Amino acid sequence: MHGERALALTRQHKEQGHEAHTLPLLGEIAAQHHPPDVSHAAAHYQQALAEELGMRPLQAHCHRDLGTLYATAGQRE
Repeated sequence: MHGERALALTRQHKEQGHEAHTLPLLGEIAAQHHPPDVSHAAAHYQQALAEELGMRPLQAHCHRDLGTLYATAGQRE
């Protein structure tokens, strides 16, 4: 998958900013599967949240996407 390759390249080249943007995209891809791959999507969103780069807008989007994912899956976390 191209997304996983992109993530590997960002990590290989230590490009944390690009990695932080790639993780939510991978989460969104997993969330769009039918049925959604909730655990895989959540893991990507949570990894993006764990990045300590001060990217507050990105973190806000990840929180929103996690909430949407859990609501779609019927989980109230």
